[in-house]
Amino acid sequence: SRVDDAILPACKAGLRAGSANPAEQYAACRVLEVTSVIIGHDQDDYVESIEQPLRLVIKGTHRAAVVRGAALRALAMTHFICGADESGTNSVLNLCEEVCAPQYRGEDVSPCLRAIALDCWALLSSTVADAYLAGDEMEEDLGRGLVILPLLSTCLNSS
Repeated sequence: SRVDDAILPACKAGLRAGSANPAEQYAACRVLEVTSVIIGHDQDDYVESIEQPLRLVIKGTHRAAVVRGAALRALAMTHFICGADESGTNSVLNLCEEVCAPQYRGEDVSPCLRAIALDCWALLSSTVADAYLAGDEMEEDLGRGLVILPLLSTCLNSS
């Protein structure tokens, strides 16, 4: 397919920090995001093919915040539209929670990137059960939504 033969190789090359400038990295992320919308649901092969390269961009604290944000948005949108794996969605929710903290991997996180992480978390949280977000009154587990509230409060108070 065109996605496998042309789009994915070009975008993956565009994500490489050493060979691509931030504008090219940003554009590659946006193309991957739009591609997930075009190819539609139940495309786990696509999710698997772009998961690791996007995670590397997000984790690269040396990269521009706008590029890391575009990579996180592309990853979240891909899981939202194309992914059918609940554990993959939970993994991206975890990543969003980590990135929207004041510090990530020993570096301060820009307000822009934190806002994108919260936005992505909100999008993906719409795919999980309400009880998972709110918590189960019968058990002592806190719901996932209760975990994000302090991070949201910190973001609002710092901007």
